[in-house]
Amino acid sequence: MRVLIQRVKQAAVTVGGQEVGKIKHGLCLFVGFTHGDDEAALDYAVKK
Repeated sequence: MRVLIQRVKQAAVTVGGQEVGKIKHGLCLFVGFTHGDDEAALDYAVKK
C-alpha cells in the first residue's frame, strides 16, 4: 500500500470524463492498494 498526501489549492476527481468530486483548499490523498494489503496495513497507514 502506498499513500501520498498533497496540499492543494483545488483538486477534482474525474471518472469516465465526468467530475465526481472536487475541493478547494485542503489535502488530496492518493492511495494505492494491492492484493497483499489487509486491514492491518490500512491501520498502519492511518496511524502513520
